[in-house]
Amino acid sequence: MKILKLPKIKKKDYSKYFSNDYFEARRKFRAQTKEKELQLSSETIFDGLTCDIALSQTKKKDKLLIFISGTHGVEGYIGSAFQLMFLDRYYDKLKGKTSILFIHALNPYGFLNNRRVNENNVDINRNYCDDFNNMKINPKIFEIIKKNEKIFVAGTPRKNRLYENYKLYTTMLKSIIKNGIVQTIEAGVIGQNLYPKGVNYSGTAPEKSNLVFTNLISKITEGYNKTILIDLHTGIGRKYEMTGSTYHPKDSEEFILCNKIVHTLASHTGIHIYNTYSLGKGFLRLSKSKKNYEVLIEFGTISDISSTLSANYLTHLLVVENQVTFFGPLEKLERVRKKMRKAYYPQDILYKMFISRQVNKIGKRLLKIYN
Repeated sequence: MKILKLPKIKKKDYSKYFSNDYFEARRKFRAQTKEKELQLSSETIFDGLTCDIALSQTKKKDKLLIFISGTHGVEGYIGSAFQLMFLDRYYDKLKGKTSILFIHALNPYGFLNNRRVNENNVDINRNYCDDFNNMKINPKIFEIIKKNEKIFVAGTPRKNRLYENYKLYTTMLKSIIKNGIVQTIEAGVIGQNLYPKGVNYSGTAPEKSNLVFTNLISKITEGYNKTILIDLHTGIGRKYEMTGSTYHPKDSEEFILCNKIVHTLASHTGIHIYNTYSLGKGFLRLSKSKKNYEVLIEFGTISDISSTLSANYLTHLLVVENQVTFFGPLEKLERVRKKMRKAYYPQDILYKMFISRQVNKIGKRLLKIYN
């Protein structure tokens, strides 16, 4: 009897794109941009850790495309791999049609240490305020944060896991019953300026990464007619799903163009309660280009069943990591940060294949836009 042999599925080797740590990602990015002959510069952010910037300019300043990775440090693994894949596959096809700027590892400390925040516990994506002396928090967010402080800040070491989780989830459940699950989760990820040792702290002054970005954008966009900024993130959303968000109003010309890049796109200008201190909002204020488009792309990493389950798990993990970082016990720190890395950087081959497909989707869509 002849046994039917099934064809082998060829698994691509993605090792040249994905990295095990910040230093490997930086080395690969520098080597790839050098090979492609981009203009490379580095800005030291903290203790020898750098944000690396690679630029390719067309002779005529007309269109500019910007990719950012590692705004939230631990999300830099996927963002870096995306940039390397894009450089490999689409840079040569686009370089004559548009200037291209790659900002790699905007928050290198967070990337190196598997933290979402930077060396000062500041969420870089909540740090683009014009006047830090008069920061305004949405009243609804302020109310949720003040009445549910255990979600945002811890004051004691993390001891019994079951008891700690019981306290956290009980607090979250009470808030969900009163405010709804959407507003509770949004309050947990939007950012606050009440607790310097808390979750998603906004800071009280521009951080070094902020200054590097704002100075660069103010200079580099001068004279351009159209600039598109794509900020790469991971975490929120269903696993194997790419979604996007923008500050452009729905039905606007800007939203329509961003929707061509990411087909599942939400606008923060409607019913959302987001604050206005994000990198994307800062870019829209700072850019000297005549027309500006910003889109944040999110690659879901946790549950492929529900984005709510993913957001719930990540909120819990952020609270735990924050508590152990500041209050201990220190012997749990390495373990919890490994969980952070795993949560924002899935290691399975299927996920790497998923990212590869998304690079191709966005690359092909950008080619259509620029043709």
